[in-house]
Amino acid sequence: GMMNYRRLFVLLIFPLLASTIAAKDINVFSGNTEAFIKELAVFAKQSNNKALITAFHTFEQKYKNGLFSNPEVERIIETSNLLIKNKIKANPFFKNYLLGLTHVKTAEHPNKHFEQWHTLLIQLLVKPGKAKLKVIKKLLAFSPGLFEQGALRMKKGKVSWYARNANYDLSYQQEKICIQFHSLDLVTHHRGDSLSILATKGTYCPLTNTWKGRGGKIQWNKPGMEEVYCLLGEYETKLEKGGYEIASAQLNFTKLFPGQLIEGTLQNKIVANNRVGAESYPRFTSKEKVLEITEIAERVNYRGGFRLHGNTYFGYGNAEQKAQILIFDHSKKLIFQGKAV
Repeated sequence: GMMNYRRLFVLLIFPLLASTIAAKDINVFSGNTEAFIKELAVFAKQSNNKALITAFHTFEQKYKNGLFSNPEVERIIETSNLLIKNKIKANPFFKNYLLGLTHVKTAEHPNKHFEQWHTLLIQLLVKPGKAKLKVIKKLLAFSPGLFEQGALRMKKGKVSWYARNANYDLSYQQEKICIQFHSLDLVTHHRGDSLSILATKGTYCPLTNTWKGRGGKIQWNKPGMEEVYCLLGEYETKLEKGGYEIASAQLNFTKLFPGQLIEGTLQNKIVANNRVGAESYPRFTSKEKVLEITEIAERVNYRGGFRLHGNTYFGYGNAEQKAQILIFDHSKKLIFQGKAV
């Protein structure tokens, strides 16, 4: 009786032992390029994760088609080994790495960005301690979207930001991952509404989700106001916000202020699904409160501050400088001067 129990126990336990041996974790990849792709296949299958296996197959196809140069393959093996050594989870992080590899080589400037991305990853992976892991995970989560669609922030149902027509460099400065954009169109999207800053430049830090920009242009894009735009100074925003406030902007509105740029501040905001209020953006407020607009009606001038909310403009003033209306007769003589109360 006892013997049979023992045999049964061995029979029950043996398949478990066998499967544990077969699924022995790969803890180092060979430096050999042929062996590497096979080992990676085993590694992906062991994860039992559909998304990782799919990412692997896409990568494998590109790899076998010679998308990566020999030095690049060496970088990939080195990075993969460092990811395993640092116990970075296969899903989602190794999956993100494989997706990033596929996208970086099919995007613009593939060689430059491949190199910068790996320099950054390896620089982080060889750092001692655990603090780096959060940064590495953020970098891996963020990279595929950046390479594939120029996404700076992509969240389902939330505000998304994209760098279009972008020329950028990836770097690691003062313990921060930074993406230095030499030129781009910065586009914000949310539920059917979008904003654009054209031909701007700046720095994005994924860890703090902060964009620091300078220069560029915001077009009014309202019916009959195609000529109206603002030129921007320096500005800063958090990308979870659906907009920005710009402290130094210059308005070009030729119809009202021919031949001059008006200094002021600018606010722009996403209004989802064209809800009420959408038409009141972008908003510009002049710094000057003694601007002159001639002929707002026949022989009527306006003097004061100027606000533009979407396609509606307002005059404004304050206690010291009140807005005024000036009316002239046919010989251009002032016949009425009214001040706002």
